[in-house]
Amino acid sequence: MSSRPVRLAVLVSGGGTNLQALLDAQREGRLAPGEIVAVFSNRANAHALERAKNAGIAARAFSIKDYPGTAWEKAVLDALSEASVDMIVLAGFLRVLSADFLKACHVPVLNIHPALLPAFGGRGYYGEHVHEAVLAHRVQVTGATVHLVTAQADAGPILAQQAVRVLADDTPERLQQRVMREAEWKLLPACVHAIASRLHNGLTGKALSAPLSEAEYAAFLPSVQSGSRATEKAPSLATLLRGNPYPGRGIALAHGTNGNALIAYFIMGRSQNSQNRVFHLEGNDLYTQAHDPALLEDPSLIIYRALSHTRVAGEPVTVVTNGDHTDTLLDGLAVGKDFDTALQSRTFEPDGPHFTPRISGLLAENHLQLSIWKAADANGTKACYQAFHYDKEPGTGRFISTYVTDGNPLPSFQGEPLRFSWDGDAAAFTAALWDALSPENRIALYVEEHDGASVRHFIKSRFS
Repeated sequence: MSSRPVRLAVLVSGGGTNLQALLDAQREGRLAPGEIVAVFSNRANAHALERAKNAGIAARAFSIKDYPGTAWEKAVLDALSEASVDMIVLAGFLRVLSADFLKACHVPVLNIHPALLPAFGGRGYYGEHVHEAVLAHRVQVTGATVHLVTAQADAGPILAQQAVRVLADDTPERLQQRVMREAEWKLLPACVHAIASRLHNGLTGKALSAPLSEAEYAAFLPSVQSGSRATEKAPSLATLLRGNPYPGRGIALAHGTNGNALIAYFIMGRSQNSQNRVFHLEGNDLYTQAHDPALLEDPSLIIYRALSHTRVAGEPVTVVTNGDHTDTLLDGLAVGKDFDTALQSRTFEPDGPHFTPRISGLLAENHLQLSIWKAADANGTKACYQAFHYDKEPGTGRFISTYVTDGNPLPSFQGEPLRFSWDGDAAAFTAALWDALSPENRIALYVEEHDGASVRHFIKSRFS
């Protein structure tokens, strides 16, 4: 662990509103151990430079006119080295950094993008152009993404995302302002603080580039500095999902306050093949099957056993997944493997360009587990496995889905599973959740309640 602050350089091109959010966080003492020591711009007239000077921070412009070709990157690299920078933050910086630059700077580079990557990302998607595209595609939920920068534009590891609702009367200008206010100005300082803290603690590799955890958010947000986030009343799952057109497939696990427990699994779909499905029970195991066998085009990835029951170390548990890796998980548990080890032979689904994540859950009497296999890059050449283990918290549960929301390609779920409240009424939970899911895309919902030795089943379907 280093004793000195983590020295930050911010690269800007325009007005500097994201820079101002960082400066405000630093002034309030919430960016530590990160410390902004330099602000550089590729435009001499960028107002962001004035913001930096007003905050007493060294600011300098490197105009492309003065530094043509490769001279620009060399000049900036020399300035970064002179400032002994440990991390670079791109805050409204409208220039693509070359692979040679990223290799030569030897420090992590963070970027804020005004959309839910990988949707509306890459060359040509910047500033107001992003919001114009969002509105043109009639997307209902957009937001912001903070990611590590790689040689491929907007394709680096995602650190955090924040969704923002698109309103019926939005213009590109209104949407841009709301995304900045509701997402960018909150998300970027939180991520800078978290990565600075990881660097301060000597983390490298996957530990440095992992998505932000709820604990890291809690360490940054002033609203939770005086108490644990876990003690706050969580919203219902219906509240969390209402208005989201396409979370994909979802798993929810919860413990009630009276000794009962809940497992929920839903499926959504857009194609005829995906929508031609129903749930059916064989004993207490849940399967998907074709509603009309004559319309079934391809059973792979959509027909599988979703939920089953087994025992681990003599304790009854319920397992649920969004694919045939339910069987993989059951086979592994049967020979003594733990939840995570049993799933290591699998990865995300091979349905590019979406590369649908494989999500899994396990509910036991005193704990629950969730995990996700997802693509770690836009080309599906690398995979990422994330696992989450929670002790029993009566009256609350956790939810994970395959996607954040609708998009093209569909953006994979990010961050920690969502925390939601459950009052113990499984029937009411089922009705509220089904009502919250988009009628256009919802296919089926299954809810199972354990109450001592008894099990109750609730099933909703687009066909009934």
